[in-house]
Amino acid sequence: MNRARIVYFLLCGLLFISYAPTTARAQSAEAIQAQIDANNKQIEALQIEIAAFQKELDIIGAKKDTLQSAISSLTISQKKLASEIKVTQSKIASANLKIKELSLSISDKEETITTDQNAIAKALRDVAEDEQSSLVIQLISSNSMSDAWQAADHSLQFNRALADDINHLRTVRAALATKRGSRYKP
Repeated sequence: MNRARIVYFLLCGLLFISYAPTTARAQSAEAIQAQIDANNKQIEALQIEIAAFQKELDIIGAKKDTLQSAISSLTISQKKLASEIKVTQSKIASANLKIKELSLSISDKEETITTDQNAIAKALRDVAEDEQSSLVIQLISSNSMSDAWQAADHSLQFNRALADDINHLRTVRAALATKRGSRYKP
């Protein structure tokens, strides 16, 4: 009975220590992906270990019911449980790293969107200033035909750049929505 309590408290302590939060300090998506790959390799190794423990349990189960086989069975069950806990921890760590990678990606996209929004806002302010006088007045008040063509060309280039920026923002938004949808599927 005392031995069972000791094993129980050891398992509880192991569970407590194993669920202590770990922090990933990866600074880039590549480093995070490397950590995810390492966790996946660790999971594979632990699953092989669990399978070996299960084989040992099956062999022991075939033996006579003696006190020694019961102790061996408990010891191997304990090792199997510890390995299963490690697998679960590795899966949780991988999921946390994927979330961090997605957060970094979202942050980068938000910065791009903010930069594009600022550029569009500046361009719209410039257009508003230019639109205070009509295109006909700008053409008539131009010093030369070259200046008039440049003003018209500048307006056309602005409209094209604005359309390109809007299309780029739509593409970024669609990519983020797709990525978010694929990450959160059960």
